[in-house]
Amino acid sequence: MRCSPTRSEERLWHRLSGSKTGFAFRRQLVIGEHIVDFACTKLRLVVEVDGGYHAVRARHDGARERTLNELGWCVVRVTEHEVFRDLEAVVVLITECARSLATWAP
Repeated sequence: MRCSPTRSEERLWHRLSGSKTGFAFRRQLVIGEHIVDFACTKLRLVVEVDGGYHAVRARHDGARERTLNELGWCVVRVTEHEVFRDLEAVVVLITECARSLATWAP
């Protein structure tokens, strides 16, 4: 487990923390054998911020995402480039996914 968030994770966390989106997110949550960047446990929504190194980890990331899906989690992936280029659009995407899941939640 990484002790320090990346700059992109820190930037996104500033917008997700404290339920600023209307949904409570946690950082670095352990789910099964994986540690995810952010998660809204109530909705079972995972948010992963992919850095440049993820290009060479596509197979691993795909397997990881399938495992999380099998455990009942929905995964949203954004790139660190998107976080730096248009943070507001990333937050809107995450919020819309959360709202969509909230309409289906029991």
